[in-house]
Amino acid sequence: MRRFLLGLTVLCLGLHSAEAHSTVRQAVFAGNFYPAQTRKLAQAVDDLLADTIESSLPKPAAIVVPHAGWVYSGNILADAFRLVSRYAYDVVVVLGTNHRSPGLEGAAVFESGSFRTPLGEIPIDESITKSLVATGKPIVADSRPHQDEHSIEVLLPFVQKCFPKAMIVPIIIGGSKENTWDRVGVSLAQVLKDKNALIVASSDLSHYPDTETARRIDLQTLSAICGMNPAEAFETIRGIERVNRGISTAACGLMPILTAMKAANELGASHASVISYANSGDTILGDRSRAVGYGAVAMTYESVPVALPEAKVPTGAPISELNETQKNTLLRFARNSIRMYLGSETLPLFRDPDPVFHRYAGAFVTLKKQGNLRGCIGHLEADTQLYRIVGKMALSAATNDPRFTPLDSRDVNDIHIEISVLTPYRSIPSFQDIVVGKHGVLLKKFGQYAVFLPQVAVEQGWDRDQMLGQLCRKAGFDENCWRRNAEFQVFEALVFAEP
Repeated sequence: MRRFLLGLTVLCLGLHSAEAHSTVRQAVFAGNFYPAQTRKLAQAVDDLLADTIESSLPKPAAIVVPHAGWVYSGNILADAFRLVSRYAYDVVVVLGTNHRSPGLEGAAVFESGSFRTPLGEIPIDESITKSLVATGKPIVADSRPHQDEHSIEVLLPFVQKCFPKAMIVPIIIGGSKENTWDRVGVSLAQVLKDKNALIVASSDLSHYPDTETARRIDLQTLSAICGMNPAEAFETIRGIERVNRGISTAACGLMPILTAMKAANELGASHASVISYANSGDTILGDRSRAVGYGAVAMTYESVPVALPEAKVPTGAPISELNETQKNTLLRFARNSIRMYLGSETLPLFRDPDPVFHRYAGAFVTLKKQGNLRGCIGHLEADTQLYRIVGKMALSAATNDPRFTPLDSRDVNDIHIEISVLTPYRSIPSFQDIVVGKHGVLLKKFGQYAVFLPQVAVEQGWDRDQMLGQLCRKAGFDENCWRRNAEFQVFEALVFAEP
């Protein structure tokens, strides 16, 4: 798999406001959390905004968004910005999470200058930042906590795309004292009164439980946020963390969330609704045993409750048939996964609730170009949800088949995708039980193995002996290896392809 490497950048360090001249906070995490190339970054934002859910919520005063790497959290981040992009805002106040400055107790405002991403610079609204700093502690002008902090930077390309004329107010909020979120929230509301402003609280949710536990905990946290009572939310979320000792946090940006909630309340927004939710284990590349939760929440003046879809619990029920709609859904997801990953280093989030897609299955994805094999990777074990294994194998076939150079974005329109959903494989006593055209075959010998899908022998015009001879050669043996000391397992496949 392609790895996102942290680009080497020169960081223009922020200065205390006592030093009069302004500064530019450079992009530090481009190439790590999100694409570094300008063209690819612009395409990434467009791809993610195109892959969002539609929301009918009214204009928010504030939103809560995640700040992890875009291949994991970008879809939920985009859901929130797709909603607010329907409305006009002149300034975006971004409340960042404090990951890097353990001594920070209060709100550190980056008072003057601009923030830079590969899409350009976003100016800071100095009239607002100076008014905030003038309210006094716990709000201070201090650019140092911003220098190596990602929770604001990773959101800014969406601000630039959705609100190209808007200015920003960057604030890192640290500590855990109630008077911090209470006083900063009140001060923020006072300064923003009569301003056309959007408040953005940057926070991921639970850290590192398994996927199902993450969803359970995160829904409790989101419910507390939607209560729009910061004091109660603080106690509830801290209680969630005490009860679930296997997690490192239920919300890493709790202080930004509470501050946004307090400010929204002061501005007259007393309702909140969940826009969308997922965790990293729901994504193609995520580890389901060690997940991070992501939620998008809108704080609004009007009440329009939105119910989250129920989680689909994976099952091991064999998949014997798929209808045409289900096949086309998987083919589109495979193609979109390849297209977005190669084109913009992002991935789609699978949102179809049909239970069949959440069953465990093995699958192969085969790519052909002008009728010739261009990649084929599969997973035999029925231990992964169908949509996830199709997405993962599509990416692997495109980028990680050792027989071919990886595809690039220019190849996407020329490839043809075929998916083979597998039945569980079973051992057979003899090669004579193999039926050409019906059975896929796994040959094992002396720790080496090779596999052919059922359709391979038919496509090549092989009989059984020829197929087994080719299977031996694929495993690294001479073509007669199958005649002695070889083990065989067979499976069947539901095969379907793009037109």
